[in-house]
Amino acid sequence: MSLRLMLLVLLALSTVPLSAQTIEGLHTDDQVLAFVRSLYADYSAIKLPSARPGCPSAIYRQRISKYASIPYIKADFDNNGQIDLLFNGYCPSCPNSRTGLVGLVILSFGKDNFRVIDLTRDRIETFFASSVLSLNGQNFIQTVQIKHLIDDTCPVGEGKLTFDTLTYAFDNFIEKARPFTGSIEKVVYYSDGVYVKKLAFRNDSARMESAPSFGTQANGDSGGIFVARIRPAEISQLYGLLKAIDFPHLQDQYEAERFHGAGGYFRIEYNNGKVKWIRDRNRIGTYGLMAIHELIDKIEKTQTWQKIGPVQDVNTLLDPYDFDL
Repeated sequence: MSLRLMLLVLLALSTVPLSAQTIEGLHTDDQVLAFVRSLYADYSAIKLPSARPGCPSAIYRQRISKYASIPYIKADFDNNGQIDLLFNGYCPSCPNSRTGLVGLVILSFGKDNFRVIDLTRDRIETFFASSVLSLNGQNFIQTVQIKHLIDDTCPVGEGKLTFDTLTYAFDNFIEKARPFTGSIEKVVYYSDGVYVKKLAFRNDSARMESAPSFGTQANGDSGGIFVARIRPAEISQLYGLLKAIDFPHLQDQYEAERFHGAGGYFRIEYNNGKVKWIRDRNRIGTYGLMAIHELIDKIEKTQTWQKIGPVQDVNTLLDPYDFDL
C-alpha cells in the first residue's frame, strides 16, 4: 500500500443523510465523522483529534489548540468548482501514522464521487495537522509535522517542526514552488525493495531493467530488460511534476530518522547536459517527490512492456549509483 492512500471512491453513503451525499450537505461533527468513516475500512473508528486517548500531555493539547483547533474545513482545493473537505483526525487503524494523527483531503467530483488523499507524510511523526492558507483568492493547504528522534508517541519536548504549503497540481498535492522553466532531456529512476528496478525515460520511450533483490523468485521470475512506449499523458505528467517542484533546487539527499521502506533515486539530465541527482531514502522526502514515486509506480504497473532480454549484470543493477541505462 502506498504511504499516502489515494482512492477514487464511488459510494452510496447509506450512513449519511441524503442531503449529506455532497460535502456541502455536511453541517455537524456527527455528519462529518459518519461521512469520513464510510469512505474506507481503515477510517471506521476515526475521531476528531481532540479525542486521542492515552496522551494527557499539556504539550499535545497546546498543539491541537494551535494547529488543529478547526478539525475540518470545507473549500475548493482543486479548483474544479466543487466543495472539498480537509479533515484532521485521530485514526489508530490508519496505516500511514504511527501516532494515529492524520490529515485527509477529500476531493469532490459531484454527488457520491470522491477521491481521498492522505497527507500524512511520514509514519514516525509524533504530531501532524493541516489547515487552510488563502493567498490571493486561492486555497492552499499548510501542514505541520513534529518529529522526535526517540520512540515516544506522547512526547513532552518540542521536537523538530516542519511546515509545508501545498498546492494541487497534476492530480496531487505538492509543495508550492516557482516552477522550473528549462528543458528535461532524460530521467533515470532507481528503486530498491523486493525487486530492484531502473527505468529510463526519454521523450515518450522507456527502458527498464528489473530483477529480484535476492535472486530468482519462487515463481521463476528472474527479471529482465524491457522497453515500452509511454502514454503521452503520463510522460507529460512526469515531466510536468518535475518542473512544478523545481527539481534543480531540491536537496541532493533526503534521509529519514528511520528506514522503513524502499528507496528511490533520480538522475535527471536537463538544460543541455546538466545533471541533478536526488536520493530519496524512504521515498517521502517531499510531497512532490512522493507524487513522482507514485506516478512511476503506476506507469510501471499499467504500461505494456516488451521483454527484449535478460539482465546482463545483476551486480551493476543493484548499484543505485550506476545509471548507464
